[in-house]
Amino acid sequence: MWDETVVKILPYLKGFTLWEVNERREYEKIDPTDIKSISENVCYLAISCAKERELLPYNTGGPIEELLDSLSGVVGNDIFRQINRGGPFFGEYLRIEKA
Repeated sequence: MWDETVVKILPYLKGFTLWEVNERREYEKIDPTDIKSISENVCYLAISCAKERELLPYNTGGPIEELLDSLSGVVGNDIFRQINRGGPFFGEYLRIEKA
């Protein structure tokens, strides 16, 4: 089921960066073309605005809200909108819990 969730969200990630987060809250950037690289120890996925967008942290809310609206009917897992104030990225992001 987790792999299915990841495959379903991939078409929506243009302009976004996908991260896996483990139980120690360590972020690792994921290549969206290689979902097999996602660790078994992942606790949740984080989706942030890609650096290419050159958005300041307080301007990330709009794109994240649009992505949340797009994914609401696609993702069966718990999905939350949150703010990251530490690295490796800053601003709003989506958190998708592993079921």
